[in-house]
Amino acid sequence: MNPARSAPERTCVGCRKVAAPGAMVRVCVEQGRAVVDEAPGGRKRHGRGAWVHPTAGCLHNAAKGGLSRSFRAPVDAGPLIAWGHERGIVRISSLVTGPQKS
Repeated sequence: MNPARSAPERTCVGCRKVAAPGAMVRVCVEQGRAVVDEAPGGRKRHGRGAWVHPTAGCLHNAAKGGLSRSFRAPVDAGPLIAWGHERGIVRISSLVTGPQKS
C-alpha cells in the first residue's frame, strides 16, 4: 500500500504564491547572473533554483529583490529581464522608468 502522493508545488519568488512547477520557470544563478532553465520541467541546470511565474509583475518583483532573497546573495537579474523581453512578457522601459502615473 502506497500512501497517496501530493503533486509538487513551488513558491514564486516574485509574488510568493504557491503553484505547480509547470506553471513557472526555474531560474538558476551562474557567476552571479540569473539564467532561465529552459529545459522541460526546468531541471537541466545544476544547483539551487528559484521559481517564478512568467508574468511581467512576477519577473519585475523577482528582479527587484526576490532572487537575491532566494539565493541569499546579490543577483544580476538582467538576463532574466532580457528573457522576458524576448518573449514579449516584459517591456524593458517599464522596468527602467517604473510605472507611469496617469
